[in-house]
Amino acid sequence: IVFLTARVAEEDAVAAYGLGADDYVRKPFGAAELRAKVAAHLRRERRPRSHALSFGEVRIDLGARDLAVGGETVPLTPTEYAICEYLARHPGQVMSRAQIREAVLGWESDADDAAISMQVSRARRKLSEAGADPIATVWGMGYKWQL
Repeated sequence: IVFLTARVAEEDAVAAYGLGADDYVRKPFGAAELRAKVAAHLRRERRPRSHALSFGEVRIDLGARDLAVGGETVPLTPTEYAICEYLARHPGQVMSRAQIREAVLGWESDADDAAISMQVSRARRKLSEAGADPIATVWGMGYKWQL
């Protein structure tokens, strides 16, 4: 995600990065500079990615779709796992219930915010029972993965 903006204040850039921006380009900018930035982002996307995400004792095996705490698999439903994976792929970023719903269930899903909250609650309970608490609630905004 690249923000193109006329806003020059540092706090605007910080807010954009907090919302998930990969880059923040202030006007005026040249077309060559923008092309170079996009090309750099595309090169990074082509690099081989790890097939696992690790956060201390929490490990997510992306290929096996398995989440383990301290080497022990946590018995998550497919939806609970997908929510955890989505949040873990964006550590520290606040994700709204709408963003989670669209990423996990698709934009055509008729699930409401309460359904997403329930799935997150169930995943948190299972993670807590396994000794981990990586999902934080950001009141009025959504959830974030933190470890």
